[in-house]
Order: sequence, then C-alpha cells, then structure tokens
Amino acid sequence: MIELNEQSLREFVREKFAVVEFYNDFCPYCRMLTAILSSICREMGIKVGKINVGNYPDIGREYEIELVPTVIVFSRGEAVGGFMGFTTRNVVKAELERLVREYC
Repeated sequence: MIELNEQSLREFVREKFAVVEFYNDFCPYCRMLTAILSSICREMGIKVGKINVGNYPDIGREYEIELVPTVIVFSRGEAVGGFMGFTTRNVVKAELERLVREYC
C-alpha cells in the first residue's frame, strides 16, 4: 500500500482504477482495514494507497470524509464507489470485484 500525500493523491486517482483509504493514526479500525485492503488488492492486482486525513485535513474536507476509515475507488480521476467504516473482508472483496467488472 502506497502512503500518499496531497500532491501524490491527485496523481494517483487519475489512474484507470485506484483505491484510496482515508485514515488517521488513532483509528484501530483503520489499521485492520489497511491489512484487509492490502491483501485483497495485492491478490487482485489493484493499485491501492492511503492518506492520513489527520495530516491533511483539507483533503478530508475536499473528499467529504465524515469518518475513518473511508475507502473511495477512483477511475480516471472520478470517484466511482467505495464505503465508509470498517467492514469484513468478504464485503470489501465483493465491492472491489463489482467495481473492477464495471470500470476495468
């Protein structure tokens, strides 16, 4: 999983298909979701990054992050899906598989 900053995030989301986790350091659910996302994305060959909205609050506001973890899936710079909060591996995988079918 790639650690993103404000500038690299803007470049990262322009990819054909990219997954971004918005998190902060004080969130235990974020750490658990990071492990799940990393594993699934590695298996599926999907680019995945994360950005700490505690360090970049303007990014949190720009993407309307109301809680962490939040995952947004981008296709060529456009948000095309995602979810808020911690969820199970099966739910994460099913959502990513659906979005890959639609956008890749």
